[in-house]
Amino acid sequence: MLTLALLLWSSTALALATVTQVKNDITTLDNNVRALNSQTALYNGDLLPAAPLLGSHSHSALLPPSIIESDAQSLIEHVSVTLAIDNPNAVNTLKGKKQLFKEQGLDGAIMAGLGLLLAGHEAFTNNVLQRLPEDQSADGQEVTQIITVALTDGIHYFESPRR
Repeated sequence: MLTLALLLWSSTALALATVTQVKNDITTLDNNVRALNSQTALYNGDLLPAAPLLGSHSHSALLPPSIIESDAQSLIEHVSVTLAIDNPNAVNTLKGKKQLFKEQGLDGAIMAGLGLLLAGHEAFTNNVLQRLPEDQSADGQEVTQIITVALTDGIHYFESPRR
């Protein structure tokens, strides 16, 4: 029985993700956002090149139930210098190309893509925020709210027929 318990415990421990894995997920996603932003900035109404896949596997759901303060601060700072900067920039680039996307019939696809990004962002945010120490929760919410606002603004911008 003890052997079975040890086997179950060790396999559970191996299944938990580390903060480093989550930071790597953030870096990968941020690199994809920046690549897509660069491609979008060059878009002139021609066929779109194959865009990098923005969805990335996130280990955030597999984090331990609580994160120590230093790891929490590291995650907050990493999001702050990556996605909290690059997501709003990418949304603004998309907004600047709305007319071209509309002419190509792609505005609905852009809006849907932003909706998927928002859903993924919200899932990641919930996974991480519930594990932060209570005294760091506000900092985590503040940095992730920047991304939420940018994505939501992009969706509303593409929903509006007048812009």
